[in-house]
Order: sequence, then structure tokens, then C-alpha cells
Amino acid sequence: MYRKLFALRTYRRRFTVTLLAFFGATVTVTQLVLWISGVKGGTALAASLITMTPIGLAFALRASLPKADITFRHDSVTAPVRVRIGDIFASAGSVTVITMNRHFDTAPPWVSADSLVTQLIQREYAGRPGGLRDAMLKEFALDQEAEQPVGEIVRITPGEKPYLLLAVADRHELARSAVAVEAVWSALSRLWQYARLNNVSSLRVPVIGSGFARAQVGRVPLLILLLTSYLTAAMEMPICGLEVVLSPDDTDLDLLELVKAYCEILGYRTTGQKPLAREYQPERAAGQ
Repeated sequence: MYRKLFALRTYRRRFTVTLLAFFGATVTVTQLVLWISGVKGGTALAASLITMTPIGLAFALRASLPKADITFRHDSVTAPVRVRIGDIFASAGSVTVITMNRHFDTAPPWVSADSLVTQLIQREYAGRPGGLRDAMLKEFALDQEAEQPVGEIVRITPGEKPYLLLAVADRHELARSAVAVEAVWSALSRLWQYARLNNVSSLRVPVIGSGFARAQVGRVPLLILLLTSYLTAAMEMPICGLEVVLSPDDTDLDLLELVKAYCEILGYRTTGQKPLAREYQPERAAGQ
């Protein structure tokens, strides 16, 4: 893990700063203790530094780890945010949002084998590949071929956990889904409205538009767009809590540091954070 981390310039910088701060504090405290105890000379100080070197290295390595789970709270509006790396299907307690194209397709060629839609079918409708389509038809008068408006939402509850299926992308001529930034913003606005009207207390969402549809702007701008849309909606009137889940398979290890800086610009303060751990590594975690 650390070989991969040291390839990041930001991690090397954090490690260096933390290590220097540790030894600066160690030297100051050691000199004070030696002065109080009446010990003179640099031999004792050098011995202390040698003893503390392994501790300092271990401390700097751990303290400099990128974040994998950060929670934020805003002092002016009711809009709690949590951003974490992990499996969007693993936790309960929130309504999980799964993005789909505007035809609500559930099978190839419009749905990829590793998409959230496919994973939802595998987890909640194992052995019943048509189960998701049947559930949508039961909950919503959905024509098999009709294109739905951007932001159309179908709620399903295949088990104990509820899901919101959110229409965002268009069908692309190359037999895949495609999405524009304007569609993402419109879909998010509809999502916040739905949450208010239906008294949803908390939403768990992926970075909308960054999956198989792949909006051209990339994951980072889409994540910032998501957070901006959420806070804008919260400033209009109270809104539900938000949990953004990033896939371990393709997440930049420094992405949450960027999220933290941006949230602070928006007026958020950090109320809790967890460092990157082995279970968040792409080779050990199931992707989304």
C-alpha cells in the first residue's frame, strides 16, 4: 500500500511535514526534560532522537494517510454530508440512489456488466434477471420502450433496503449510455425535490454521471457539482442528509482531500474522519 502512496506527491509532502513536526516537538520536549533533570550535553539528546526515530516514522506514515471517510456539518443550514470510499450496497439506514438511463434499461447492450444496475440485480434479484424490470413495472406504469424525462424516479424495495432508480443518461448510438452535465444538474434537482416531498431522511448516492455513462468532464467536477447542487438546495429549504459513496476500484487516493478542501470553502466543518485502510484498497474491495 505504501509503495502506491509514495507515488503521490501530496502524500510525500504530508509525510515530510508530519515527520519534521514530530521531531521538532520531540527535540523541544527532550531538551526541556533534560534541562529540568539537570542533564547536560548532547549525548542524551542524540540517544533520545535515535530511540524516537522508529516511532516518528510509524507515526508519520499513519498520520499522513489519505482520508477514506469524512463527515461534514454546516453551521448555517441543515445539510449533513458524508463522503466515503466503499461499497454503496454494503450499508443500511439510507435510501440508496441507483442511476439509470432514461429508458430504465436493465440489460445489455445499454447496461454494462459492472454497472450499479447490474450489481443491484445480482444482489437483490439473484437468479431472476428480469426481477428489476418487473419491480419497476409494478411500482410505475413504465412503457418498455418509452423514454422518460430526466430526473424521473422509481422507488423499489426488493428487500429491507429501499432504492431510488434515477433516470439521467440517454441512449447513445454506440449502444451505450451517455449523459450531459445539464442532465446531471436537472436530475439532482428532481432528486432533492423528491426527498423533501417524501420525507426521506438520508440519501446514499454515487457520483452521478461518472459511471458507465461517463460525462466528459470527469469524476472530480461531477463530485463538486453534486456537492454544490446539494448545498444550493439546502439553502432554499431543509433537506435530507447526504452520503456520497466512491468506488474503491477507480478512486484517486487524494480525492477526499480535495473534497475536504472544497467543503470547507462552502462553509462546512469536518466532524469526523477515518484514514485509508487496507479494506479500501482496490485489489481487496469489490468495485461498484
